[in-house]
Amino acid sequence: MKILPLAFDSFGVRSMCTLVSVGDKNILIDPGIMVTPRRENLPPSGTELRVLDVLKNKIVSVSKEIDFIVVSHYHYDHYYPSFEQDYSKIYRNKIILCKDRRSKCNFDQRKRGKKFELDVRQLAKELIFCDGKEMERNGIKFRFSPPMWHGTSGSLEGYVLFTGIKWNNKKFLHCPDTRGPLDETNTEYIIKFDPDFLILDGPIVEEKSVNYSTIKFEKAEQNVIRILKESKVKTIILDHSSVRSLDFKDKLSNIYKIADSLGKKVLTAAEFVGRPNVLLEAKRKLLWEKEKEF
Repeated sequence: MKILPLAFDSFGVRSMCTLVSVGDKNILIDPGIMVTPRRENLPPSGTELRVLDVLKNKIVSVSKEIDFIVVSHYHYDHYYPSFEQDYSKIYRNKIILCKDRRSKCNFDQRKRGKKFELDVRQLAKELIFCDGKEMERNGIKFRFSPPMWHGTSGSLEGYVLFTGIKWNNKKFLHCPDTRGPLDETNTEYIIKFDPDFLILDGPIVEEKSVNYSTIKFEKAEQNVIRILKESKVKTIILDHSSVRSLDFKDKLSNIYKIADSLGKKVLTAAEFVGRPNVLLEAKRKLLWEKEKEF
């Protein structure tokens, strides 16, 4: 099993897009990508938009070799909507494994999910709602969680699916928008699945975030530490919500210390592929100041 992050917040965009290669089959998880429309009351900088275009093109290019596409939920940084110019290139002749838009979705996600289903069914080889399902295709064992809270229990943002893949006694788990995880049910699910490799949306580190509080951060931090201590996981890619501040390393220092003491790795997606962290959203104000000079 080979795991390759394609677009993540540590690359300069909002995304958790991941390529998983198993045998001769390729799985693309959450091929959505965007930049946040407002940060410090500023729109995206030119630099952010250029990086967005580069990584969009990368996703479209990679999709030519994809067999399965997973959509965990219907937020634009997690699925590629049909209003995007190249969306048909991504979904055509693929097997789509997606969140059931009819169940445990808030109004916006139900609306987006319905349009997604109507548009993609015309292109895809097959479209399967996979909430809570286990299935085997080409020797690949997929295990999808029941709908899990997007962040904390009762979140108005609704639910997401976790994607588990088992192959040759190795287990991989992709957990989007857990915000930590904040919710205990999410944490227990991850520990019980007991992955070797985990991709996790980490604790919110933006102090100005409307979702931020010291109590929530400490709870999320302790849940990541629980996962490190109570599961066999060897590598965690901790990214997305957890890298939207330039001092995220300091804020997550307890997690890094515990991982190091256990001989485990906690990395951003950029670090995992040997690249520097490119935290463009956190640098938006600075980027605008530099661009004004020209």
